[in-house]
Formats: sequence, structure tokens, C-alpha cells
Amino acid sequence: MAFTRRNVWAKNGDFDDPVLYWYARGVRVLRAKPISDPTSWEFLAALHGFDPVIWHVEGFLTLGEKLPPYWVQSLYWKQCQHGSWYFLPWHRGHLLSFETIVREAIKQEMIADEKKGIKVNYHWTDWALPYWNPADPKDNYRATQIPPAFTNEYMPDGSENPLYIKQRDGDLVTLPQEIAKGTPGAKQKYELIQRNLLSLKQALTQPSIIGTSNSSTGFGGLKTSFSHDPVAFGQIESNPHNNIHGLVGGLMGDGVTAGLDPLFWSHHANIDRLWEVWLKSDPEHKNPYNKEPLPDTPENKADNHTIKLLNQTQEQWLDGPGERGFMVPLTSGQVWEFKPKDVVNTLALKVDYQYDLSYQYDDISNPLKDIPTTPAGTKSELLGASTTSTGLKEANRTSIEIPIGEPATGEGVKYSSEYRFFLHLVNITSNKDGRIINVFVNLPKGASGYDYPDLYAGSISLIGVRQASAGGGLGESDVFEISDILARLRFGGWEGTKNLKVTFIPLNEDNPADDMYVEQVLLYIETCAVK
Repeated sequence: MAFTRRNVWAKNGDFDDPVLYWYARGVRVLRAKPISDPTSWEFLAALHGFDPVIWHVEGFLTLGEKLPPYWVQSLYWKQCQHGSWYFLPWHRGHLLSFETIVREAIKQEMIADEKKGIKVNYHWTDWALPYWNPADPKDNYRATQIPPAFTNEYMPDGSENPLYIKQRDGDLVTLPQEIAKGTPGAKQKYELIQRNLLSLKQALTQPSIIGTSNSSTGFGGLKTSFSHDPVAFGQIESNPHNNIHGLVGGLMGDGVTAGLDPLFWSHHANIDRLWEVWLKSDPEHKNPYNKEPLPDTPENKADNHTIKLLNQTQEQWLDGPGERGFMVPLTSGQVWEFKPKDVVNTLALKVDYQYDLSYQYDDISNPLKDIPTTPAGTKSELLGASTTSTGLKEANRTSIEIPIGEPATGEGVKYSSEYRFFLHLVNITSNKDGRIINVFVNLPKGASGYDYPDLYAGSISLIGVRQASAGGGLGESDVFEISDILARLRFGGWEGTKNLKVTFIPLNEDNPADDMYVEQVLLYIETCAVK
């Protein structure tokens, strides 16, 4: 049997929906357990990230509270894979652990209610983790809002709502209120978020799950070892994943506290769903797999050597990082060590005789079905690089120019459908998470990004950057494809282009990223075969 995960808005997003009502009941059980219990709310959140000082400040850890033994923490905690090709499979395993533990808590709550003579018109086997899809084009305005089951302070019976937390302060929280009050510019800003920061185009049109170069980071990310601190993000992680973390803000805006927000789990269920959407949207979209060699003949020798090398890379993803496995607890407290290959098929997730975690989604249709997959690149070449670092210190915007050299062809730099163009922002550092910086290409001097949405390249969403920058760390890197922008600009004209201007503007001027630095901005070109 496969459980079915449904849209959090399926029945108006409130507690009339039994999925959300029992989700709250299950979360309440988990939150009542001590952090030392592997099936507790805090323990499961700590798998994603943990900082005792920040957790204490936020009210999730008391002074002197007993933590699990160090060996238990080392086994489970602070595992989340970011800026890595393991981002998708690790989070899938994390969700499965959480979902089955919540489902067991719901089961016990239902049994307790029935013993009290309370009739239960719902069965625990019908429950699966609901997903929240702010980029739903079928329900654009409502979808971007946080459902009332997560914003109401109280349950229908007057008890405190365990899905509600006060530590949310991002634009998806504040802007609907500002629009209702008629605040100037609020609606315009909201439309920019819907159109650009929640766009699925760069992610869902990726030709491959694994990135191939510093320019093409793929749907799921570049090859890495075990990677708790982010390096370069795959496109699904950059947007919508990172952007939504920043747009919710508060606990969600910081990697070490994100798992403490009940919305985190529904957000990640949607990212997991989009993995399935991407797979089903094009026959060429595939998870890593071993390719069968050709017949062993002299003429196939070179091709079989290429297949062997390809399979070595595929196996490194399928088997997971060699230095350690991925560990999550199950309802009995037992450890489940899984590899990426164990979670690729959502309909075949039988861990053992006791645990069948198989699931499906109620909707994996492609919202961009009329937009074709981007052709895969075959060669990456550096066209230009900024000569100095750039930052937003004491400024609400800054620009930097990239001097552009001629490509190896000597033909000048002009837009062509035979090429893909990428901005690579290298070593982004900051000492605070949760801010969002919009990046524009060739934005006129002093112009507002609201007036030029077609020049929007992407957003730097500072999630996990504080940890990645600490102690002289290199921070994070982001990659944005700008081929469409250059096509609209008729980039290069007849004579070619000598410079490309990149402008950084904080989404919120009252919370500027005034300590953010970008070490270098690179422009890459890839040759691709047009379908």
C-alpha cells in the first residue's frame, strides 16, 4: 500500500481537513517528548541542524536540559545535505523518518480517543505528510500564503496550535497583511515574488539531475562528498527551496533552526514532489542509473570505456558518500541507514517486514508542460570574470561589471540559441542567515527591479551561509542561467559586448544584507545541441 501526500490547500488549509487536524495532533505528541528521545520533535529537527545557543534563545532548549549522548548526536544530528548532489535523497529519507513517526503518534492518539468514547471518523492509514506548494500556478495568490492551520494560534477546541510558531517574519507572512492595508508598493513586490522568486522554470527545464560543470549545476546539484555545509546549489535547491526558506523567515530562515518550524516539513514534501514532477515531465529526465555496456566488440571499445566512466559516477551517487551513511530513526527508535538508491522509487520503500514507507503524490503534473527542457551543454568556457569582490556593506544596492573576453572561436560574444549563458557567484559570505538579494543583469542605473522583471537573473537566499562563512569559511556559491535575458537584450549585437553589469538589490531594504560579500562573479558560456 502506498500512502498519498496531498496539497495542504486541498480542503481550504484549515482544521476542517483531517490531514491537517491530525498532523497537529501528532506534532503535539512529538513536542511533548524530551530531546533525548529519537522520536521527539527537537531530535528530528536536530537531524537537519542544531546549535544549543540559538535553540535556547528561540525557546526550544532549556538550560541544563539533558541531551542525547555524544555518540547518538554524532550518528544522527547535523546531517542535512546542502549544495550537494545528495540534497534530494537525504531530505527524502529525513521526511520518511518524520512522516512515519508522526503517523504512529496519530495512531496512538486515535486509539486513546476511542478508549474515551470519542468517535474518530478518520483512519491513521489515510494520513500522509501534506505538501505546501507556493508556486502552484492553478491557485497563484492563495497558494503563496501560509495556510491558516499554520497561522492560527489555537485549535478548534481552544487549545494551543502546535503547528503555529511566532518566529516567522518573511515576506510571505507580512506582505498579505500589507496588501490588505493598502501599503504602497506591497502588491508590486508580491507580484515580483510570485513571478520571479517562485519561478520553477530554471529547475524544471534542467536536462539532467547531476550537474556537469561550474556553470550547469543540474536539477539536483554537483557531485560532492558528504556535504553538511553548502557549496554550489543545484537548481531545485536554489529556487524554489532556498527562496521559500527566506520568504517564510524566522526559524525557516536559518538552517540550524529550520526543522523546528512545522511548515518546514510541508515545504520539503513539496520539494520532494517536484523531484517526481521533473522525472515525469520528460522521458530524458532520469535518476542516476547504471547503463548497460554495448556488445564487447572492437568497434564498441571506446564507447564502452565511456559507459564505464559514466557508471562510476552514477554508482557514487547511488551508493552515497563513502565516508559515512545517512542515518534516521524509525518509530521503534531503531536506526535506518539508507543510501540514495534506497529511496529513488517512492512506490517501493519497504524497509523491512515492519516498515513499508511507500508513498505517492496526488498531483505530479508539469505546470510548465509547454516549455521544453533546456538542451544539455557539451562544453563550458569562461567568458569573463569580475576583477574585484563586491559587497553590500552600508548600501542598499551595488553593481559590478564583468569584462568579457572573446571565446576560443574568436567570433565575438553574441547571443545564440546554440549557447547557454550562466552567472556563477563564487564564495558568497555573510554572518547572518535569512536575507534575500535579487540579482539583475544590465539593469539601468538607479532603476527599480520592479520595473524590469525581465532582467531578473535569480536570488541569493542566505540559508546556511552563516555556518558556511564561519571561521574563514568560503561561504556559498550560486549559479543562474541568463540565456533568456541575453536573448531579450539581443546580447552582443553585431559587434559583440565588452562588459556585462550585474546588480545586487536586497529584497527588503529594512533588512539589508549589509555584510554580504561576493568574492567573484563569473560568466560562462556552454555550447549545446539544439533539439
